[in-house]
Amino acid sequence: MVTSKQQTLQDYIKVARFLSPKDNELSKPVLWHPDLHRDSIFVNPDRPTEILGIIDGQAVNLAPLFLQARHPAPVEFEGPIPECLQSINLPENFNELSPPEQLEAKKPRAAQSLYKLYDIQLIRQCPDVANALQFKESLADQITGLAGSLFNDGEPIVQGMLMKLQEEWSSYAGSSILLSALFYGRGQGTAKRKRGKMGLRG
Repeated sequence: MVTSKQQTLQDYIKVARFLSPKDNELSKPVLWHPDLHRDSIFVNPDRPTEILGIIDGQAVNLAPLFLQARHPAPVEFEGPIPECLQSINLPENFNELSPPEQLEAKKPRAAQSLYKLYDIQLIRQCPDVANALQFKESLADQITGLAGSLFNDGEPIVQGMLMKLQEEWSSYAGSSILLSALFYGRGQGTAKRKRGKMGLRG
């Protein structure tokens, strides 16, 4: 008997080939350090911009760029991320704040500015990585990224995303391939009813 988790995995496999980036450069294999932070980077004390070594490389792996790309920990922060390249302003009541409050108000702007400066440098020096980060905001990347957690707690989330995929399907597969055709005649019982609600049956 096929379990619900197995059925969701089979459903994902049916659409997986349509979810890869259309730009082949984003699918090229790259080595990536997933745990890069201040404590794992050694720099020259006399020339802080000169990197002498990087440690904690045990998690470095080879995978497609669109799955690897991420902002490094030193530029990540908690809070709203400014859209596009718009200027980042201080609170409107900044001048009315006390010196300690002004200092606290400046911290989010500094973090946001560093984040956006990193994005600007990526666009200039590593456009493929910048494009991969933009692709990570897409539904296709979210589904692919969560597919590996189907047998943990990711099944309901992936099911919900497959439902949402209906709305954007033509942008991935065009009009010649129907999403319902990929799942025609699949399964029985509860799993089949779920896919029926998702529009995944013919």
